[in-house]
Amino acid sequence: MRVLFRKALSRVYRELEDELHVQGSSARFAYAFYATNNIYAVAVMVAAHALMRLEGRNDVDFVVLHHGVNCFILRRLRELGVFTKQVRPVPFAAEGYFVDSLTKLRVLQLTQYETVVFMDADCLPLKRVDELFAGQWPGSIAASVAYWLPEKAASTALFAFRPSADLWARVSRHFASARVRQL
Repeated sequence: MRVLFRKALSRVYRELEDELHVQGSSARFAYAFYATNNIYAVAVMVAAHALMRLEGRNDVDFVVLHHGVNCFILRRLRELGVFTKQVRPVPFAAEGYFVDSLTKLRVLQLTQYETVVFMDADCLPLKRVDELFAGQWPGSIAASVAYWLPEKAASTALFAFRPSADLWARVSRHFASARVRQL
């Protein structure tokens, strides 16, 4: 039994070590979203369309990592110019909310880009945010403060980062222990 568990665990970690590549793109920058159901995918469509109208740039990809989204909505996203990439949920996430919301961490695997700006689909951009691609921040990730929380913490609703295998390894090594603690 222990050997089977170790083999299964090894297979999961191998999948997580893989980088996610968007086929057919040569852009250096990307806006990334995730969608784990049809409603969230439609929200991605709205947010991506709003960004496209504001930005006017043609050197930036729009990417959505997804699971649980029907093919009609995925086709509409692609027609809008959004690259779609199906992914599995983050392993070891507790049932319910975290299974879906931790999918956003998979954007850290988009190592083909120099800089990625992640945005939750329920964030509606009102002005350009492309200055985040300049990457003038210390470290690998820049995120705003979650001012609504009692303790100082970073918000993951909008963050910019420089993807790398090292960054993904630093984050993904905590997945198994997060499951044990039930987040």
